[in-house]
Amino acid sequence: VAYRGEVLQLDRATNRFNDAVTHSHVAKVAVLKTMSRLDGQASDRVADLGLQIRQAVAVASRWVLGLSVLIALLSFFAIMAIVRRSINRPLNKVLQHIDAVRHGAVTLDVGAPGDDEWGIIHSALFDMTAELEKSRGLLQMVIDTAPMRVFWKDQDLRYLGCNPVFAKDAGKTHPRDLIGKDDYQMAWAEQADLYRADDGAVMASGMAKLFYEEPQTRPDGQTIWLRTSKVPLKNGNNQTIGVLGIYEDITERKQADAELETYRQHLEELVEQRTSELLATEARATRILD
Repeated sequence: VAYRGEVLQLDRATNRFNDAVTHSHVAKVAVLKTMSRLDGQASDRVADLGLQIRQAVAVASRWVLGLSVLIALLSFFAIMAIVRRSINRPLNKVLQHIDAVRHGAVTLDVGAPGDDEWGIIHSALFDMTAELEKSRGLLQMVIDTAPMRVFWKDQDLRYLGCNPVFAKDAGKTHPRDLIGKDDYQMAWAEQADLYRADDGAVMASGMAKLFYEEPQTRPDGQTIWLRTSKVPLKNGNNQTIGVLGIYEDITERKQADAELETYRQHLEELVEQRTSELLATEARATRILD
């Protein structure tokens, strides 16, 4: 029951994480629409200014033409300064923030948001990253504190992450030491083909493979037994993008079961032996009485 509760809690945390990523995509679309609208306004302003300049040149004398050209240059530089101040700088802040979210550094300080449209966009990004950080923190806490080993891989079967106990089984000091590596680079390279075949089957079928036993070689060379479950990882479009796996070490349980089986067989042998002795004794007693 506790294990099922932890799996359900992990699933809910994963759903919240996916919702946060979806909100991030929505915010990105809104940013791009606003950028397109502002760019269109700037282009319209520049086009209007050019039309006015051409009309002035057509009806003015040479000295007016020179003055108009001078005014045009000054206006151009003024527009460039306005564009740089009102579009480029805020846009760079937003892009820095988006890039920070993409790389996981959601606490990057890119300045306080203003009170214009860019400020609204920037504030929305701050709110979105705060929710994302909260969901990510909750999910990471659940993964790190779960007694089960947890790992996930991409479509190329390279590790994207794991929890600390899984990293310890792999002989690593931190989960980030596994990122980008595959099973052939782990202590259990001997079972790599077996693991990867299971991963590929789960991703190809889109169906989970639950509660099956398999061996694993530890960094010290010892072979242990695992009880493993794997499910496909899917994105918002229900496309499989990887595989999520959990397992527990059942070596002691299997050893205990083996010992119990040995005791059972020994007990059956003793019972059979004692039964034979009793039958033999009964036969001798019958012959004496006869």
